[in-house]
Amino acid sequence: MEVVYFPIFFLWMYYALRAKSIFFFNASNPSIKNGGFIMESKKAIYDLIPQQYYPKTILITDGVPLEVVLESVDKEQI
Repeated sequence: MEVVYFPIFFLWMYYALRAKSIFFFNASNPSIKNGGFIMESKKAIYDLIPQQYYPKTILITDGVPLEVVLESVDKEQI
């Protein structure tokens, strides 16, 4: 994963120096800890979303037959 983020580090440094702030992106996400960059709680972010916008989801555990999965998807109209 570090390979993916390594080039981003230099871009982040450029923007941080330009904005004179390490967490320059906090202004775009003020309700999320650290602007959603590090150590944010996915649950806390999810709680900020009004319930009417929650995505439809179902939990499919390992080993469930395909027929049961398809029935669940059809039942929940996903």
